[in-house]
Amino acid sequence: MGEHLDLLQLDKDIARAARSERAWLRAVRVDAARAATEAWFEPVRHVTTRSTFQQIAELAPEDPFREPMLAWVHRLALTRIAGTHVVTAASLRQKAAFILDEPERGTFSPRSMVARVLSDKDANSARAWAVSLEQAGPAVLLAERGLRQAEVEIIGRLGAAELSLDSPYERATLLEEARRFVERTDDVASTLFGADKDFVGVVGRLVARDVPGVWPTRSHA
Repeated sequence: MGEHLDLLQLDKDIARAARSERAWLRAVRVDAARAATEAWFEPVRHVTTRSTFQQIAELAPEDPFREPMLAWVHRLALTRIAGTHVVTAASLRQKAAFILDEPERGTFSPRSMVARVLSDKDANSARAWAVSLEQAGPAVLLAERGLRQAEVEIIGRLGAAELSLDSPYERATLLEEARRFVERTDDVASTLFGADKDFVGVVGRLVARDVPGVWPTRSHA
């Protein structure tokens, strides 16, 4: 029960797990296949479990440890349990599996194509790379959908829906809010982006592609 938890020790264990999780997520972005072999959570598995989440949930609502600990265990549990899906999505983005003739001949990964959209200083070339992404898009979206579905199931089993920022929206409501946002920001968008109405033009302005020199750097990040 919540009253039997050693909160100070649990706080230290959560901090340790959080450091390991962040390091693992960085490793996934660099080399997903290699990261898949790392069990970052093993020394601190207990702070990634449903039982610990439920114990913390039984603390008094006014307990200052309750809400932050629930949020952290929620996040750590998601990363551990959905880890296979995280790796699958990242691996697909990193794998050079798409053969192109244009804008360059070769085999490319979705991540490398995105990097070229962001970093290519020639707008027409960047647009060609954006078009090439159409080949990779469906597979990447399918992997991301699998990850999303896994997260929704995990959130439900934890009993953590009230903590989640991933709660599904009602489509019609979301579309109406998007329409209102676009209307309210039309003037500022026109001021900032001028004639850059297409995706690549807006991206180019956002990453300051027109700045002389080697900017932007590390566009893949």
